Parts: sequence; C-alpha cells; structure tokens
Amino acid sequence: MILIPFYVIYLTQPSSMIVLLYIIAGIYQVGRSILEFTLWNVFPFIPDIDEIVTRQRREGLFAAVMTFARKSSVAIATMAVGLLLEFGGFVEGSTTQTPEAIHTIVYTLVIGTSLLLVISMCIAFTFKLNKKTHEILVDEIDRLKNNGSKADVNPKTKEVVESLTGYAYENVWPEDPIEKENAS
Repeated sequence: MILIPFYVIYLTQPSSMIVLLYIIAGIYQVGRSILEFTLWNVFPFIPDIDEIVTRQRREGLFAAVMTFARKSSVAIATMAVGLLLEFGGFVEGSTTQTPEAIHTIVYTLVIGTSLLLVISMCIAFTFKLNKKTHEILVDEIDRLKNNGSKADVNPKTKEVVESLTGYAYENVWPEDPIEKENAS
C-alpha cells in the first residue's frame, strides 16, 4: 500500500515532493519495523516443531540457517537490483539520471516490491504456525516428555501436529534409544 503514494508522487511531481517523501518514508519504516518484528517473533517457535519430530532441541542450528538465508537473500536481491539498474541506464555517481534510468528505479521499486509482497502474503496466509497451534504443539511435547502415550493423543492435537510437521503422527516423537535400553 505504501508504494501507491510513492508512485503518485512520481506521477504528479508536487512542489512539496521532498516533505511528502519524508512523511511517506517515515510511515514505511514504521510498517517495515512491525513486519520484521512479526517474522522474528514467530521464528523461536520453529524449533518446537523440530523437537516433536526428532526429540532434539536445535535452536542454534535454526538460528544459523535463518541468518544465512537472510544474508544470502539480501545479497542476491542487491545484486539483482544492481543489474536491473545497470541495464536501465543508471550511472553510479551521476548527479542526474536519464529518464530511462529513473523509470527503471521507479518500476523496480513498485513492481519488484509488489511482487515480493504478494509472494510473502501467500506464504503468510498458508503458514500454519500461530499462537494457538504452537500452544497445542508445546502441550503435546510436554505430555510426551512426561511419559504420555502416543496412543492417547486427542484428534485435534493429532491434526495440528500432522499439519505443522508434515508427518503422520505415528512417525513423530521417535522412541528414545536410552529409554528403550533402560526398559530392557
């Protein structure tokens, strides 16, 4: 939504363009901060899904993969935008740019960002991990840790675990080899 005011300013060229750009950019930064907070708020719950599948706690591994993915995607995006701008006639260090270069900047911002926003919204709306499903998952992990039987799972919990993990409930929370050895 914030792209629309940027595009309108580009099309109308108002006399107070700089002031309007600062206002819109400020609103954009607040929205971006909230967006990034939301992503990092969900991230700590993902190792719980791994735990019910593997019986292992691997938060460090998930943090490393997430950081690698974030930094790699930023590097790839920066390179792609640089190539687009170069193709569009952008001249680094120039005080003025050609109309083609300016159009390339505007359309890269508007179309590129809109496309990425649509992709992220599709992922967000299909992401099944939320406060309610996470609570059900953690309760089930706690029940199983306290020697609860997998045979006693309630149908809603089973459905949530299968939905979050992608595995049949019977294939999660594998037997602990140490417990198995002590029982013999």
